[in-house]
Amino acid sequence: MALHVKLNAENLRTIRSIDPRLVSYNVEMTEVTGGTFWKEYTQEEVAGNGKFPMVGIGSKDGLMQVYPPIDLTNPRLRKFAKELGSCWIRVSGTWSTKTYYDFEGKTNGVAPAGFQNILTKEQWLGVLDFVKAVDGKLLVSVANCEGIHS
Repeated sequence: MALHVKLNAENLRTIRSIDPRLVSYNVEMTEVTGGTFWKEYTQEEVAGNGKFPMVGIGSKDGLMQVYPPIDLTNPRLRKFAKELGSCWIRVSGTWSTKTYYDFEGKTNGVAPAGFQNILTKEQWLGVLDFVKAVDGKLLVSVANCEGIHS
């Protein structure tokens, strides 16, 4: 049974203030470049009626799928992101460790050995434009794990 509640913002009261440096959301690097990422939940799984795939420890088989890059120019996405107010937008994730930054266009779209994805100059400029358009502040992080980055 779904419960729908309509909130009137004028009737809400502040219960806690937080440091604005803590307000943020994440855009996974794979969302920017496109590539393999965790599968979306099915409607049955969301409703609690579906079976989750059983995999062995350390195995991701059946849990991943390939996605195209998200459209950071999407007006609806930008509208909702801007409504969050000025906050930190983290572009990061474990996948960023295996992303090759090809700002000079030298790879011809083929990830070099040791990398899974390519971040192009155009994609990065799209991130910067998105952050500016929604009045955000950019934070980039690369996971601290095995990889070929020095």
